[in-house]
Amino acid sequence: MIDRWATDVELAVDLRARDGDAWALVYVRCSATMRNVARRLVGDQADDVVHEVFAQFWHRPGLFDPERGSLLNYLLGMTRNRSIDAYRVDAARRRREMKHFDLGNLGSMVSAEGDAIVGITTEELIMIIRMLPRGEREAIGMAFFRHLSYQQVAITLGVPEGTVKSRIRAGLARMRTALGELGLDEEPPTISEEDPLRDSLEIAPPSTTPTADP
Repeated sequence: MIDRWATDVELAVDLRARDGDAWALVYVRCSATMRNVARRLVGDQADDVVHEVFAQFWHRPGLFDPERGSLLNYLLGMTRNRSIDAYRVDAARRRREMKHFDLGNLGSMVSAEGDAIVGITTEELIMIIRMLPRGEREAIGMAFFRHLSYQQVAITLGVPEGTVKSRIRAGLARMRTALGELGLDEEPPTISEEDPLRDSLEIAPPSTTPTADP
């Protein structure tokens, strides 16, 4: 592809005119950096975020003002904002799932477990999760702290999605019991959501072959 645009000012003109080569060039120039920024916040959803940003930009290219900054910085700002929105939506969904996971099978038990687990500190949570069997620890760590869907956890671990749900259900039950034994379920403090959780759970790397239930 021939880059015939010396400045973002010239490029902006053809973007507004829906010039196909101009749009292709912007994608080649910017998409990898945009994807890296999105991946820090939303992981595997990064490609979706980049697609949504370009779709939004396509509909309103006139909002880009080259006099106020570079096109790359403009698109990175859009990427960060869209990533934050996606992260918040996903976090809210996971909070609901933590309290109401698989209600058809668990009934009210999961709500009680979820409420108790949400109320403990980072250090206490790490300690309790480390007590779990490896399969349950990996499933819970990936689902709730690495923000993977149950399907993604199943693919990563090489097991059926039903097995992932069973492991998480069993792990939550063990955690609820451990909370009671440690006396942490009477006046639970507020949980911290800082990144040390991700590096402290000793979660194994993705497996390419199915593993047996613990």
